[in-house]
Amino acid sequence: MTARTPTCGAPAAATAPVHADVLMTADVAVAGWRSLTDPGRRWDWFQKLYDQAAHLDHRYRLGLRSGWWEDEIQIELLATFGAWVGMFDAANWIDPEAKARVLFGLQSVRELVRGGAQQFDPNRDREPFERHLRAERDCEAPADVP
Repeated sequence: MTARTPTCGAPAAATAPVHADVLMTADVAVAGWRSLTDPGRRWDWFQKLYDQAAHLDHRYRLGLRSGWWEDEIQIELLATFGAWVGMFDAANWIDPEAKARVLFGLQSVRELVRGGAQQFDPNRDREPFERHLRAERDCEAPADVP
């Protein structure tokens, strides 16, 4: 992923990925993983959600906790929230009032994702996340993933 191009003389943030590559579209996010019968497609859906969750946590300072992937409400919330943000970012939905509602609703999102003792770390938590996918979500990693 690449950093955003700086504007108005501001330095580029090295950790800010181009979000169009990260956020799910509404048709994929809202439908969710339950409708995916193929274990490989479920794996892909959750991997995309993981990247999206890391992006949203950084962008909106959500305070995600490790293990969010074990909570159905947090999974659905992060998928839907990311799709909502993505519609604005891709300019598919231009509605300043609705964008303001997204921002005003951040506190509610933060409250729902605060369960857990340890702060989410995308690098450290990838392995337990993938173990969970295999054991609890009937997901199947591609052959090249250990």
